[in-house]
Amino acid sequence: MKIFKNIYIWAIVLAGALSLAACSDDDDQPSVSPISTGTVSDKDGNEYKWVRIGNLDWMTENLRCDDPFYEDVYNPKWTNKFGDGLVLTGTLEDWQKWYAEFGNYYTWEEAVANAPEGWRLPTDDDFKALERELGIKQGDLDKDGWRKGASNLMAQNGEGTCLHFVFGGEICNYSYSQIGLYHQYDYGYYWTATDVEVNKEPAAYARMITPGIDAVNRLVVLQEKHYLSVRYVRDAQ
Repeated sequence: MKIFKNIYIWAIVLAGALSLAACSDDDDQPSVSPISTGTVSDKDGNEYKWVRIGNLDWMTENLRCDDPFYEDVYNPKWTNKFGDGLVLTGTLEDWQKWYAEFGNYYTWEEAVANAPEGWRLPTDDDFKALERELGIKQGDLDKDGWRKGASNLMAQNGEGTCLHFVFGGEICNYSYSQIGLYHQYDYGYYWTATDVEVNKEPAAYARMITPGIDAVNRLVVLQEKHYLSVRYVRDAQ
């Protein structure tokens, strides 16, 4: 069944990350602080903080415009052929708290389209520029899979980089017929604007980080049935 395939794939992914963690050294981390800070608003008027790292301004919160996922469980984008909507467990209060911390989940097309004026969904190269600033070696930036470094600095909140990348998992087709939140708290999963094709299917580069492991996964994700977190970036003003 598909759910077991997903679990198997995640086990392989995590094993690779753990092998990197075993040889990581916090003393290798550079000390990085924002050059500048400010705020930006989305199309719905929600306000977000941003920080300047290197030559780019990065939002420090996940996008949360449009209807919250928990209020729109029968949205056609994730309703299956049987008419079943998004599978969620918990109370309304649980999901309101979740939404405040982890934001909303978006298709790749939505992620591109929702950028505030003057901002953009970060490209694969934008993420590489950030990863270079945060200590990933130049020779590793173009590699696929887990690259040692940067993740701990990406997750810093209230100190250091203040980027506060969080671990909200994703919404995806995690079993044969159900779509719901997958790997909550296990990883943060973020779209990039760099689209590609995999076996003639639309896909895009993404970034994955997971708590306690100082590495960033550069990978390609099929656009269909994957709904990821979103941050925006702009060239320093």
